[in-house]
Amino acid sequence: MKEGFIKLHEVARTEGMEAVFEARKETKTFWGDKVFNSPHIMELFKQMYKETSPITFLNFPLMSPTLKQEIVDAFNDNQVPMMMIMGEQDPDPAKNIAIMKQDYPNCYGVTLSDCGHYVALENPDDFNRAVLTFIAGVKTGLYS
Repeated sequence: MKEGFIKLHEVARTEGMEAVFEARKETKTFWGDKVFNSPHIMELFKQMYKETSPITFLNFPLMSPTLKQEIVDAFNDNQVPMMMIMGEQDPDPAKNIAIMKQDYPNCYGVTLSDCGHYVALENPDDFNRAVLTFIAGVKTGLYS
């Protein structure tokens, strides 16, 4: 996933944000079918990318291994409940959840069907159900 961001950073630097939008469309790894198949939503995303400064996009944090480990340790030391939600049309959700669980063994990972990266937009019913299930689990001590 990080390699993809690095490539998109280069596209933003050299070609601009509209090219980033087009690159994401070509890879078909960011949006799920519901977003992809809606010309209206895709046009809104295109406008959003057009209005986004490459500087803003380039400042998305790519953590150093040392800083990442400090954050992992702080979360684990404080037993912060954690949930990771991915869409089945995201790139390799099972692998990404497994990677997250390496750092946060008690992470509650969920893959929602019929959606990509925008799980709340593409599958709001299952998203809400997953979040409410997680919150109920935190309150009862199931996820800590």
